[in-house]
Amino acid sequence: MPARVPMSEKQRQALLALPDTENEVIRHHSLDAVDLAAVAEARTLETRLSYALQFCCLRYPGRNLKRGEVLPAVMLDHIAEQIGVDTAVIDGFARRGPTRYEQLALIKRRHGFRDLTHPDRAEFARWLMVEAIGLNDGRVLLDRLISKLRGEKIVIPGVSVVERMAAEAMHAAFRASADGQAFYLGGPGEAGAAATGHRRTQQRGGEE
Repeated sequence: MPARVPMSEKQRQALLALPDTENEVIRHHSLDAVDLAAVAEARTLETRLSYALQFCCLRYPGRNLKRGEVLPAVMLDHIAEQIGVDTAVIDGFARRGPTRYEQLALIKRRHGFRDLTHPDRAEFARWLMVEAIGLNDGRVLLDRLISKLRGEKIVIPGVSVVERMAAEAMHAAFRASADGQAFYLGGPGEAGAAATGHRRTQQRGGEE
């Protein structure tokens, strides 16, 4: 069974949910002049909206926009208003699958987003191991991981992937901590036996 971080299904779904409040969409999905210029290069109203939506989703929550995904009205309205497009063209956007994928690749190249690779996972595993030391709540580590991925413009592949990465790091940190305590307290092995013998010698010296 895959490693998981203890949390409710509602909390799990909220990790990479699209912003659905005015404050959130203004904070995460406001486009500057450079962004708007990139959007304007798209030929049609449909592809402009498609570009803006996919770009904003990559920025926050940091993942690919799913085909057929229901968009919060406040998010759609905010983005469409900024690029001067009627929200009704969203219907055409939903039907143009091949164009969307080509456009997504273009957005990633132009704006510096990239997918999570196996070497990335190995590097993040080492980072997570350090971050996990001293933590008792895996959700804290998971939030740090998601924030770091966003900051480095690495597309988050899905909740299950990042949850497993965080959970495995928590388990590894716990095992390392337990092994360290066993070593210090005289656990199994030569080092533990030596430590135990050293304490007994000290005790005899004290009795004399």
